[in-house]
Amino acid sequence: MNKIIIGFAFAISSFGAFAQSTDDWPEGGAMHTGNTYNLEGNRYKTKISKMMDEIYPQLTDDYQVDAVKAQIKAWEQYIDATCNVVGIATGAGGSWPSTYSVKCKRSLSYDRYFATKNALKCVNRLSKEEFVGHSEKLNCLIQTLNIKIF
Repeated sequence: MNKIIIGFAFAISSFGAFAQSTDDWPEGGAMHTGNTYNLEGNRYKTKISKMMDEIYPQLTDDYQVDAVKAQIKAWEQYIDATCNVVGIATGAGGSWPSTYSVKCKRSLSYDRYFATKNALKCVNRLSKEEFVGHSEKLNCLIQTLNIKIF
């Protein structure tokens, strides 16, 4: 069992190592497909990071920024764990479980990208208001990033 987990972890990490060379693998194969998903997911993560860099200075204080950063870190851990289960649950052989895991991460990053884009629009809109309550901008993030309160 440990050998399977180690092999699975190696396959996932190899996507990052070979991400820039998707054309070196046969199209339609697990590695080519996984590399493609990995590149797409990384593009969304980069865009999310840039948008968050625009949002942080507009929040009321460092406490809010730290809270949002902690939530983002927890979200990243959540998608890693969730998508690893998705990959394993496929029952596929070879490198395909890691391909499905990377596809899941790309899909969740895509969703998070559009949610972050909406949060940025909300925060920017509130920044133009004359009076904004202490946590209204933070509420933009809570509503659009699907942070569950209850």
